[in-house]
Amino acid sequence: MVGGANLDVVARAEPLRPGESNPGAVRFGPGGAARNVAENLARLGLRVHLLCAAGSGPLGDLVLGPTRAAGVAVHAVPVREWPDVYVSVTSRGERVWAVSDTAGCEALRPEHLQAVLGECGDAAAVVADANLPEPVLDALRSLAVPRALVAVSRAKAPRLWGALQGAWLLACAASEAAALSGFVVRSREEALSAARWLRGSGCRHALVTLGPQGLVWCGEEEVAVPAPPVQARDPTGAGDAAAACAVAALLLGYPEAEVALLCAWAGALTVQAEGAVDPQIRWEVLCERAGVERRA
Repeated sequence: MVGGANLDVVARAEPLRPGESNPGAVRFGPGGAARNVAENLARLGLRVHLLCAAGSGPLGDLVLGPTRAAGVAVHAVPVREWPDVYVSVTSRGERVWAVSDTAGCEALRPEHLQAVLGECGDAAAVVADANLPEPVLDALRSLAVPRALVAVSRAKAPRLWGALQGAWLLACAASEAAALSGFVVRSREEALSAARWLRGSGCRHALVTLGPQGLVWCGEEEVAVPAPPVQARDPTGAGDAAAACAVAALLLGYPEAEVALLCAWAGALTVQAEGAVDPQIRWEVLCERAGVERRA
């Protein structure tokens, strides 16, 4: 894993009234797309290394401490004194707005990547997010292992343009798929059209998540999965959980239709949990919910 590791500051208000001071709850915790994917992969039983920017002091410990405790081997580059930060406001289980400061991640350089690769040994895949600067994304293209890409946001998704050709997997939300493809993406049918186009642009598999509408998968098979019927509590990290599940399920040889179902449930379990990762996520739970025979 290469990319963002943030301190998440997530505020929730029910109801949320714009322009007012709203009573609610605020949580601090570890986040960042690459970090979230790494923790999910570790909880699914894979050996995971994470290259990210680091912040010092107690705020940095809030990000990296739980990551290491989950089983991720963290390679943190001290590029500034405080961690990258993601701030969001949620209401009724959906994100209303968010602001991210990822200057630390954007200070990573190809030489940081090369130093960590020497410590990791043989890798089955490399996963990178769009928080990374283009020189690092370019350096990843030269690696002789499958590359999975996580689009992160509408604003940052276009950074992945140069990395799409030959990518093993692209995981993105509807708005990110729209930014990359130029398509309008408001429904599962439109998401499939965008995913086909993205696959035609060079990536082998495309996963597009649509929040309460579910997700679509486009690879050798095309699958549209409605969102499982769960009560959403915190939407943070749901797309990252789906991306991690896609990586792990493909590596373990699940058929693509089952990969899509498992991804949908990974996202659904995450929105029910408080935080960017559901600490209870396991293959046995995902397979039971999705009605899929466990291979892990």
